[in-house]
Amino acid sequence: MTSRSLDTGVASVAVPLTSQQGVALADVPVSLHSEDNRLYATRWQDNGQTVKSELSSAANNGTLDSRGNQLLAVYVELAPQRRMKARESTDGGTTWSSAVDLGAAPAGPALPTACIWQQGGVLHRAVAWSDQPSQS
Repeated sequence: MTSRSLDTGVASVAVPLTSQQGVALADVPVSLHSEDNRLYATRWQDNGQTVKSELSSAANNGTLDSRGNQLLAVYVELAPQRRMKARESTDGGTTWSSAVDLGAAPAGPALPTACIWQQGGVLHRAVAWSDQPSQS
């Protein structure tokens, strides 16, 4: 497993995984899904309408975590090269940051996991993914 903190000044963090699939949940009504190898974040509004934001035009295998309105999405970008990417939202998924390149994606399934937690009044963000090679 590879893990990387998105906090400045922190090299890495141990992130316990409860499953090999990652966890997708949020404090706000937002979900990640892919359509035709495009990754979207869909936010449900109070009026029942949905707003879909494209996070990547060539991605799949994403996951999401949140703390309040702070969201963190991590995914495998497929083109032009397989790269691990992360994007953040500070307003509950209404807007998203530019993608952060986390490094090369493994040849096998990445199984990305996003994690946001608060400790000592400080909000921390980290991502983890499998670095196991493909078994094909």
